[in-house]
Amino acid sequence: MHGEKGNGGMLYKRYSPNMKRAVDYIEKNIKNNVAYSEVAQAAAISKGHFWRLYKMLFGETIGSYIRNRRLTITAQKLLSSRRKISDICYEYNFESYEAFSRAFKKLFKMAPAEYIKKKSRFYYLERQRLTGKDIDHILGGGINTNPDFVKVKSFIIYGKLNKITLRRLMSDRIKRASELEKKGGKTLTVYCGCGNDLGKISMDSPVEIFSANDYEKKQKECGKPEKTLPSGKYARFVHKGGAEMLLSSLNYIFGSWLKKSCKHGLKYFYVISENRGNGFRAEIYIPAGIIKKAK
Repeated sequence: MHGEKGNGGMLYKRYSPNMKRAVDYIEKNIKNNVAYSEVAQAAAISKGHFWRLYKMLFGETIGSYIRNRRLTITAQKLLSSRRKISDICYEYNFESYEAFSRAFKKLFKMAPAEYIKKKSRFYYLERQRLTGKDIDHILGGGINTNPDFVKVKSFIIYGKLNKITLRRLMSDRIKRASELEKKGGKTLTVYCGCGNDLGKISMDSPVEIFSANDYEKKQKECGKPEKTLPSGKYARFVHKGGAEMLLSSLNYIFGSWLKKSCKHGLKYFYVISENRGNGFRAEIYIPAGIIKKAK
């Protein structure tokens, strides 16, 4: 939990049914002004305890989750329909167009009209829905919810460089992890924004993937490209519980741990994936400067 060391959310797995009811209530009533007291009632937990528990488990207040989910859904509506911005704004019960525009710009770093012109989602800035599987995964210890902070020396890796869109990357990453889970082995994958901060990358923007299966080799292999990873302090998250839930872990990290003011400061992160014989495991390294402090 935020502020606690230890085995992820295993101690809090018993709260999974409560949190699922809470999130279901939010999604069903997302067009309304949902009060956290109503959500707590749906979860069958007292208001004060629910507020503290949700923030501890997921790293954000329930109010922040509701607000950013509404903004994410309205952003997707702006791209999928030809309706007026104001119509969508009032459908989702924002108090005024000005209030909606300010909140939208704070999350997506651009006005709604500019967002429409981009014609593509900005996945890293969205707040993804917490599904039932996500809640079980997080509360069941599938991702450590309080990262270790480690110092890493600069090192060079040799491997394969690809440029693909973020849309393809998301499906490709799970496919690659699933193959590793079946075959065994160990690989390091670096995700870069082709010179851009990841917060500026839309689903159709090119991103770089640098993969190295034998990254611990010190000697360069003829013809293989190389990449230098800078030294520094990193937040290290540990994912367990199957390759199919790796995206859930990444969504949790980006949704709960990255400072909102620094989402445009993330230029890369890297993942070390391996199959140890006792299951798939991945270590996710994020530069520490953009990570929230544990509460």
